[in-house]
Amino acid sequence: MAEVSPEEGNVFAFLRSENSWHGHTPFVGERRVVQVTWLRDAKDLERKRQRGRLAWWLKGLLRR
Repeated sequence: MAEVSPEEGNVFAFLRSENSWHGHTPFVGERRVVQVTWLRDAKDLERKRQRGRLAWWLKGLLRR
């Protein structure tokens, strides 16, 4: 197990599979995800919004 500090520039990811374990008992049903972002000021918020718009646009292209 590793700990990742919530500092600027840090990111982590892990593979999800049918037998992955995240500290809870097995669950049958729809899986949901909660994502949290810490922002320091309005400049960071605007940057996040711009990136979100770009991601939304790119996803739209891939669905065609």
